Amino acid sequence: MPLTTSSDILICGSGIIGLLFACLLHFHGYREVTISEVSESRRSLAAGLDLGYHVVHPDVLVDRCNVAKLDGDDGWGFDAVIDCTGVPAAVEQAIKWLCCAGKMIVFGCCPKNSSIKIDPHEVYAKELKIIGALINPFTFPKAIQLVKDMSEKYLKYDKLGIAVFDLPSYQSALDALTRGEISKAVFQM
Repeated sequence: MPLTTSSDILICGSGIIGLLFACLLHFHGYREVTISEVSESRRSLAAGLDLGYHVVHPDVLVDRCNVAKLDGDDGWGFDAVIDCTGVPAAVEQAIKWLCCAGKMIVFGCCPKNSSIKIDPHEVYAKELKIIGALINPFTFPKAIQLVKDMSEKYLKYDKLGIAVFDLPSYQSALDALTRGEISKAVFQM
């Protein structure tokens, strides 16, 4: 069943993939979105998209989850979580933040042979769905159309933290990426 636009959605990670997911959700009418990010500079980038989404450190969600448990609030949580971190511990944590019938979309590329620990009782009791995502070879025309439709409002390099460098400045680009000042580097000739 597709998620309604009133669904509460969590995006874990606001690197370039998380930012693009945020833009895509907004483009499709989703407004109840929270973005969870450890890095302060990446949280600033996510907030700078001006989509009206909540941008928080994961510790804020840990606290909210703990308070909900103490208060006996079984309804707290998200209808869907999209992991864009590729960090197994973040996936483990985010699964706990799903409400009943929640969907976990694992999009971030976790390291090969890594593992996550899931309480099967939680999956059963909350009727969770865990969905893996890989490239669908039949979506290229739709993706090109989305880029055309979204380009004017959502796909501005500066808002997405993308910086353009000339090739001889590759070290500056790598340094900026390492420091978390940008989400991606694009090289021009």
